[in-house]
Amino acid sequence: MGCVNTSVTFFKDRKITAQSMQRAILSAASVLDGSEYKFVKGNWQEAFGSSGTVSAVSSILAALKITDGSITLYALEQLKDKVIHAESIDKIKFDGLKEDRREVLAGGIAVLIAVFKKLKIDVMKVADGALRYGILHDLAGRKLQRDPREASVERMMNAFHVDKEQAKRVGDIAVDLLKTMSPHASEDSARFLRWAADLHETGLTLSRSDYHKHSEYLIKNSDIAGFSRPEQEKLAALVLGHRGNLKKVEMLLATKQNAELLFCLRIATIAAHARQEIELPKLEATFYGHSFCLYVPRAWLKDHPVVEYLLEEEKATWAKVDYQFDLIAR
Repeated sequence: MGCVNTSVTFFKDRKITAQSMQRAILSAASVLDGSEYKFVKGNWQEAFGSSGTVSAVSSILAALKITDGSITLYALEQLKDKVIHAESIDKIKFDGLKEDRREVLAGGIAVLIAVFKKLKIDVMKVADGALRYGILHDLAGRKLQRDPREASVERMMNAFHVDKEQAKRVGDIAVDLLKTMSPHASEDSARFLRWAADLHETGLTLSRSDYHKHSEYLIKNSDIAGFSRPEQEKLAALVLGHRGNLKKVEMLLATKQNAELLFCLRIATIAAHARQEIELPKLEATFYGHSFCLYVPRAWLKDHPVVEYLLEEEKATWAKVDYQFDLIAR
C-alpha cells in the first residue's frame, strides 16, 4: 500500500478532510480483500510493525501520553482526528515528528487503520529495523537450523574481544543453578541467561572501571540483529545488574522470571570470580516470594573463603531492594 502512495493519491492538494481520510482507509483496505483469511487471529499471537510510519506513530502516541508507545486502533482513531483537525499537511505538528515524515503521516495513519480493522489487531508493538532485515535473518536462521540471535551474540563477543572461556564458565554455572531453582524454566529463559553471561564483560574493552555499565551501554545501543527492542533492553539490564547495587535494575526485578535470571547470573560471576577452572560442587537454590536460598557444601565454602565472603556481602545487596538472600552451608 505504502504511506507515500496513499498520501500522494488522497492528500495531493495537501488538504486533509474526513472524506479524503476515509477514502484513503478504504483504498488501503481494498488491497487486503481476499487475503485477510491468511492472517486470521488464531494463526498468530503478537503483531509487530517496523520502519518509519510505525516508529513515528509510536513516538507520537507516547509523547501525547495516549499509550506507552504501543499502537491500538483506539489510539490511531484519536491520532486520525487530530490530523483531520489540522486540515493541512503543513499544519500537522507533533513533538519529535520529522519534516519528511510529516509529509506522509496522514497516508501512513490511513494504512495502519485499514490493517488494524481488516486483520482485527488489538495491539501492535514496534520492532526496530526494517522488515526486510528481519525476513533475511529469519530465513538465514531457518536455513542453518540456528537461532539468528546466537550468531549476533557471537559477533558481538568477537567484536569486543570477550574472554570466551570465562563467559562459558559463568554461563554454565548460571544455567545449572537456574535448573535447580526453577526446573520448569523454559529453554528460552536458559538461552537468554547464557547470552547475558556471554556478553556481561563486553565493556571491559573500554574500561575495567564500571565495566558493567559500559557493557549495558554497548548492548543497549548496538544493532544486535534478531533481538526485538524489549529483548535487547532486558539483556542490557541483566548485564548491568550482574554486579554492584541492584537499585539500578529494580524494574527488572518486577517479574519473578527476571529476578531468577539475575540472581543466577550474579551467583555465577561470584563463583567464577577467580577466572580459572575450579571444582565447583553442585549448587542448589530456591526462590519463594522475595526470598532466595542458596545451598552450598560447608566443606567447600571453608576451602574457598573469598567466595564465602562475597556471598555474605550479597545478602546486604539484595536486602536493599527488599529481597532476602540466605546462604545455607550444609
